Amino acid sequence: MGNKEIHSTETGLPLGIGSTYKVTTIVGPNGEKIAEGRGNTRAEANKNAQNNVPSGGSSNGGGSGGSSGGDSCCYVTTACLDAMGLPRDSLEMKAMKILTKEHILKSFQGKRDYILYGRKAPRIVSEIESRSDSKEIWGRVYEKLKDITRTVFGGELERGYQSYKSLVNELDS
Repeated sequence: MGNKEIHSTETGLPLGIGSTYKVTTIVGPNGEKIAEGRGNTRAEANKNAQNNVPSGGSSNGGGSGGSSGGDSCCYVTTACLDAMGLPRDSLEMKAMKILTKEHILKSFQGKRDYILYGRKAPRIVSEIESRSDSKEIWGRVYEKLKDITRTVFGGELERGYQSYKSLVNELDS
């Protein structure tokens, strides 16, 4: 394939706040970034990067990688979309990224919740995926994500944030 991998360690949030995670970047023969994956371990980051390599082996960017290959801010959303067979560039994913960047990471409490989410989301996803009724659970999660998406695109970011936080807490119980 001709790609090479570059490994580095990053901090979860700017200013050294949050946990440290591993990042694997797959770079093409001409130095272009093909894909990126993040994880708690180097092996997880490598796997997530490989999952993000587009068909044909090249890209103009690449995703970030949670357990299912999505941004750490969207771990549950990515897993849900994958389970439902939906594209990762869906409106639901776009809404979660907007919510994270435009609202959650702009407050101290939001940053704290983001860090906590990054710690518990992989476990939540793993627990759901290990269940025999995981498809039904992801179906219910997707219905809630559609509601949150409408809320976010309707400009009600705080309400969307509280709804997503409630969803994650419900999944964690």
